Amino acid sequence: MGGTGTGAWKQVLLLIAGMIVLAGCSSIVIDRSVPEKEVRPLVHPTIGFDEMVRGEFQAAIQKNLDLLKESRENTTLAEIYFNLGLLHAHPGNPGRNLEKAKRYFQLVITESPDNPLAGEARIWVGILKLIEETKQVDIDIEKKKELLK
Repeated sequence: MGGTGTGAWKQVLLLIAGMIVLAGCSSIVIDRSVPEKEVRPLVHPTIGFDEMVRGEFQAAIQKNLDLLKESRENTTLAEIYFNLGLLHAHPGNPGRNLEKAKRYFQLVITESPDNPLAGEARIWVGILKLIEETKQVDIDIEKKKELLK
């Protein structure tokens, strides 16, 4: 039949990844020491978010790398690594590099295992592995198609 079956899986994986990102962005922690109307986010807004929205992925990545050089606080490092993972995995990034994305998510997991972002990073690593496996299946199918011709 058609050879587009794996394309649907890629769309499903990207949809799941997007849902995870949106769920992570909505996580909040209420600090009772501040007035009730003020709610503090669990993490800072994505560092380099404005650049990312404008499609300036390299500038967003550089902003995170610059902050990484200055930061020694474990919470901030986890956030920076996580942001770098997202930026490298972003489908709109023309320099997208899933291997680098996976390495940054692994850094969150290994260096900050108790950070809430570590759980999300584990999910991302799993999704990125599925994408790699799907790509390999596509390659194998194409090879078998060539052999059948």
